[in-house]
Amino acid sequence: MNSYTRYINKKKNRSGTLIEGPFKRIKVLDESNFLNLICYIHRNPIHHGITKIYSDYPYSSYCDFIKKRKYFIELEQVIEKFGGIKNFKESHEEFRLKVIPSEKLLLE
Repeated sequence: MNSYTRYINKKKNRSGTLIEGPFKRIKVLDESNFLNLICYIHRNPIHHGITKIYSDYPYSSYCDFIKKRKYFIELEQVIEKFGGIKNFKESHEEFRLKVIPSEKLLLE
């Protein structure tokens, strides 16, 4: 993001951040936190009322996992960490039903 920000700022003759808001970075400390974050990211469109099911949001990598489309994501490694595609789907569905404040989720 840093290079992209510098490029846009130079091109538009501006300065500062491009994206402002409640964006946070956290360290992924263990596998459980990693799997939670994947579900959290995929659930965002549902949480914000953009869609009701994961597969209806075209800008998410969720469908890439389900359809095994390869981009820059190591799909097989992530699905393996969930214990297979069935557990991947079940974990997402279980996570969808949770009501967790984002701050608590990120710190779990």
